[in-house]
Amino acid sequence: MPITMLDSGPTCSDHDGVPRLWSTIWAQWFPLQQSRKATARKLTAANFVYEVADELHGTRSLDRFLCDGDVTSLKSVLSAVFFRLRNKAVKDGKNMGTQFDDAMRFVIDILEKHREDESGEAVQDALTKLVYQYRDTNLNVNSAPPQIRALPEEVINDLFEIFNPLSSRNPFRTIALRWRNFMFFLLLLETGMRRGESALLTSTSLYTQFDSRRQVNSFWLNIRQTVDEDPRYEAPSLKTVNATRQIPVSASLAAVMNLYELEYRPQAYSEFFVISQKSNPISLRQLNQILEVATKHLLDEVKESLARRGVQSVSCHELRHSCACMRLRRHLDQGLTLPAAQEKLRDFFGWSSDSNMPIYYSRAEFEPKASETWNQVMDSTVAVLRRVGFNVAEADDA
Repeated sequence: MPITMLDSGPTCSDHDGVPRLWSTIWAQWFPLQQSRKATARKLTAANFVYEVADELHGTRSLDRFLCDGDVTSLKSVLSAVFFRLRNKAVKDGKNMGTQFDDAMRFVIDILEKHREDESGEAVQDALTKLVYQYRDTNLNVNSAPPQIRALPEEVINDLFEIFNPLSSRNPFRTIALRWRNFMFFLLLLETGMRRGESALLTSTSLYTQFDSRRQVNSFWLNIRQTVDEDPRYEAPSLKTVNATRQIPVSASLAAVMNLYELEYRPQAYSEFFVISQKSNPISLRQLNQILEVATKHLLDEVKESLARRGVQSVSCHELRHSCACMRLRRHLDQGLTLPAAQEKLRDFFGWSSDSNMPIYYSRAEFEPKASETWNQVMDSTVAVLRRVGFNVAEADDA
C-alpha cells in the first residue's frame, strides 16, 4: 500500500486504508525539522516490514508482535525483509542499505518503547542480540561491508608508549612536538573527535565549570566553525554547517592541554590551538603524518595484530571508532541498558536521534576489554603528569 500524504504528514495504511498503528506512533517521534520527504522515506521502509509480516503471518500481525514484544517473530520478519532487499539490490543494482537501516530503526525504536513500558530483561537481551545479528549488514552491491572496529588493546597500549613524551621510544624530535602529539593522540582517543574538529580547536575552546552535584570541577571543549578566514590550503570544518560541539573531557586530558599551552605551544598570532613548528595552524596532512609516524614505530607483533584486521596504518578514524566502542562498553559496565547507552553515544558524538551509528558500534557489548583499555590509558596519563610535577588527583569520568 503506498504512503498516504495527509495534511498532518505522511502516513502508511494497510490494504483496507486503515493507518498502521506503530508506524503512525513512530512518525510522531520524528524531530520537527524532519522533512516530509524524509518522513515518507522512513515510513516506506516501515511499510515494507508490514507488508512482509502480512504475507508471512497475516494482516496486522506486525502490530501484534510489536505490542507483545515478540522478538522471535520479529526476527523472522526482519530476516525475510533482509533477504528480499538483498535480492532486489542484486537484481536492480541498487543500494537498499538505507531502506533496511530504516526498517531496523523502526523495529528497534518500538522495542525500546516497549522496554520502557515493560522493563523486562528478556526483551532487552533479545534486542541486544537483534542489533548484533544485523550490525554488519550491507545491501549496497557496489560497496564493501562497513568496518567499524575498536583498535585491539595491544595496539592502543603500544601507541600510548610511543606517544608518551617521557618514553625512550617516542620518535618525535623535540620535547614540544612530543607533548603536542601526545595531546593530539589523547584528544582523538578520549573524545572521538574528527581530524578536522581537532584542527578547529582554539585557545579558548577548553573551559571549566564547577559541578555542584559532585563538588568537583568539570572540563569541556567547545568546537565551532571559525568565522575568520582560515589560512590553511585545506581548511578544516565541522561536518554539520553552523554546528557547535560541546564535549566533556577528563581532568587528566585538560591538564595535558594546559601543560602544552603553557610550556610547549609556540608563540603564534593564530587563534588555533594546535600549532606547527613554524607557529602556523597545523594542517590536516600534518595530523595524518603524526599517526603515520607512530604506526611505523609500533612493535612488529602489534603491526601483525593490525594487519589481521586489515589495517595498514592507524588513522584518526580508527581512534574515533575505538573511542565509541570504549564509551559504549563503559556505559554497559555501569549498568545502563543497551538502548540507554546508545542514546548517550548519540548525545556525545552529536548524532541525530534516528542515527544508526550507535547500532554499528554495538559490538562493544561483546568487547569486555574495551573498558579496561580506557582505564589503563587514564591511569597512564595521570602517571605521566605526576612525573612532570602536575598533581592530578584522579582521571575524572568524562
